[in-house]
Amino acid sequence: MKIKILKEEHIQYFEIAYDNGVICNYTLVNGKLSYYNFTHNNLNYKYCDDIEAYTAKHWSDYKYHETLPKLTLKELQEFNSFDKLFYFGGGMDGKTIDINGLELSTPIILDDINCKIYLDIETTKKECEEILDSLIYGEYLNKEIYHIPDYNWSDDKEDHYTIRLKVKLPQDIYTTLITNNYTDRHSTKYYKDIFNYLKTGEI
Repeated sequence: MKIKILKEEHIQYFEIAYDNGVICNYTLVNGKLSYYNFTHNNLNYKYCDDIEAYTAKHWSDYKYHETLPKLTLKELQEFNSFDKLFYFGGGMDGKTIDINGLELSTPIILDDINCKIYLDIETTKKECEEILDSLIYGEYLNKEIYHIPDYNWSDDKEDHYTIRLKVKLPQDIYTTLITNNYTDRHSTKYYKDIFNYLKTGEI
C-alpha cells in the first residue's frame, strides 16, 4: 500500500473587529479569499446593495447565493457600508433585520388555511369578491379566491370559498404589528390585526 500527498493547501483564518461591534470572519486558502461572514449581536449578516428588491419579495423567494454581491478581501478590510448589512432569516424565522436591529417589512402571506381558520372566511364566491374589494390598504402582490377542498370543509358551512393574499405593509404599521404580536405570529390576533389594517388602515 502506498499513501501520497495529492495536494497541500495553506489555510488561514482571520477576524476583523470593526469599531461598531460588527465582526467579520474570513478564510484565506493559499492566499485567496474563500469564505467570509459578518456577525452582530449573535446574528449572521449578509451584504446586500439593493435591499428594496429583496424586501419586495416574500422570504421564500430569496435566492441569496445567486444574487447577493461578493466582496473582495480589500473591500472587507476597508469595509464601512454597514447600512448594507442585513440578517435574512429565511425559513428559520422569516425575518429581515438591518444592522440597527430594525425588522424590515416584507410581504406577508395569508394563505387559504390562515384565512379559513384564523379569519373564519369560508363562504360564497361572491362574498369573497366583496371581501377582496374591501381590502384597500397595503401593497398587494397577490389577491385571489380559493375553493377549499372538500376534506377541509367545515360542517356548519354551506359554501366553501376563501381567499389568499400576499401583501406588504408600510414599515411603521409592520413594526407596530410585530411589537403587538411578537411572541406569536401564528395566532388569531396576529391575522386579525393584519386584516383590520387592510380594511381600515388602522392597527
